[in-house]
Amino acid sequence: MGIGCALPASLRAELSLAEIARETSDPTSELWYLSTEFAASFEPGKPFRESNAFTWEFQPTLPLPLTPNWRLLNFPDFVLTSQATAEGLQITGIESFDWLAAFSPTPQPNGLSWGLGPYLSLPVATSSQLASSQWQTGFGGVIAWRTPKTVLSVLAHSGWTTSGSESPAQSLKIQYNAQYFFNNGMQVGLGHPRIEYSRNRDGTGSWDIPVGADIAQTFHLGKLPIKIMIEYDFFVMNDSRWQPEHLFRLTFLPVLPAPFNVPLFE
Repeated sequence: MGIGCALPASLRAELSLAEIARETSDPTSELWYLSTEFAASFEPGKPFRESNAFTWEFQPTLPLPLTPNWRLLNFPDFVLTSQATAEGLQITGIESFDWLAAFSPTPQPNGLSWGLGPYLSLPVATSSQLASSQWQTGFGGVIAWRTPKTVLSVLAHSGWTTSGSESPAQSLKIQYNAQYFFNNGMQVGLGHPRIEYSRNRDGTGSWDIPVGADIAQTFHLGKLPIKIMIEYDFFVMNDSRWQPEHLFRLTFLPVLPAPFNVPLFE
């Protein structure tokens, strides 16, 4: 049975493990799922106490049905970080809180789905060494291609700050994903590495470009569907330098009942 994004709420309990694995790998899915990630990274050739970084990232996917034909896909993203400095000190605090809200037509079970909408980043960073603390507004979107065994997706957003008299600073984040699913709820793929670009007011900029691989298993914990994913990312470019960096990520992804099962506006 090919059950996809447009699955009626009354049938969602009948999803197999393989179907749940696919839905929770698709950012345009109608399922509510809460992605909680624990990551650790380091740079080879440097002492661990000077190059380590630990992050906790909460990145749920919260679709809201608006009409029978349109939805609002919500992607909040909250990050806590503990990062080493060149002096061997450890700085811990809030790194960022972003929100992308994308208007999306109700998709077919397989094929192309997409969404576009506004993006907002709040000035919540507790240290300038973790991230810049400033308001950013912009836009973003998501696109996904689904088959019964695969999901390909890109989630991207760009933001600008207009404070100051010079040209606005810009950030760009592109999170890409490709997954293949087995019938027992297992999957393998590219993880969800995040390409990042930051442009300063003086026109200079920097890129972070990772490539990744993952393996994940979806199962039931009691009645709760949950996915556990192990991912490895290798940064081929870090801060626009050909400097390797290793990142290991452990993700817990429970699926919750959607609180809104019918459109808000008929």
